[in-house]
Amino acid sequence: MDERRSKAKQEVLAANRGPFGGWWEDLLDVDPELMLRVHRHMLAAEAGPLPRFFRHLIILAVDCVVTHLYPRGVGVHARVAMEHGATPRQVVEALQISSFASNRGWSVALPLVLEELEAAGRQATLRNAEKASEVRSAFEAQVGEWRDWMDNTLAHDPEALKVVLELGYGTDGGDGLDARQRELLLLAVAACPALANQDAIRRHTRQALKLGATPDEIVQTVKVANVIALHPIVEGIPQLRAVLNAG
Repeated sequence: MDERRSKAKQEVLAANRGPFGGWWEDLLDVDPELMLRVHRHMLAAEAGPLPRFFRHLIILAVDCVVTHLYPRGVGVHARVAMEHGATPRQVVEALQISSFASNRGWSVALPLVLEELEAAGRQATLRNAEKASEVRSAFEAQVGEWRDWMDNTLAHDPEALKVVLELGYGTDGGDGLDARQRELLLLAVAACPALANQDAIRRHTRQALKLGATPDEIVQTVKVANVIALHPIVEGIPQLRAVLNAG
């Protein structure tokens, strides 16, 4: 190994990221300067008050939103999160939150469908008003707010809204996420490149502040959630190396 690559490897090893292999090794071989840029991007996201286990819960959650679906990352970050104190219940709840945030058909598609039905002079069936009132009251009591997009689903299928909301906010207590951690994870999945949901980013930032999250925790949550923007390099460089070696 030449001196340039040796120094680059030592800088990454000094960060205690675990075994140096896989795509790190491929990246060192193909472009050591790019490897350092990737490493320093990660360092920037790691700087802040969030504990290590929670940073890995964030990456786990954003790795499995439906527009990203990165199973290898989910496995790695679940393991590291638990090695640093996360409970299995917290991992499960992080996955639930990712599934909730991925359910954008309710907040984006349904209003458009209802507009088209109205334009055509048609209307979908409205459901039990008493059940709708129960669902709204329970959510407002737990979370302290109501979102505009929920009204359409509530009017047409309150039971569907109830089960969707339970993905994001249902908890059995015990050793799961607390309300502040849950809101930060909701912010993370909203803010990651795979979703970039502007309304949800604002909403979850406000709610996280209400629940006691600090501005630095909120900013770091966004930084960590955007680490998945490196995945074109993480996945692409090994493929390039394979092509070069085959040639």
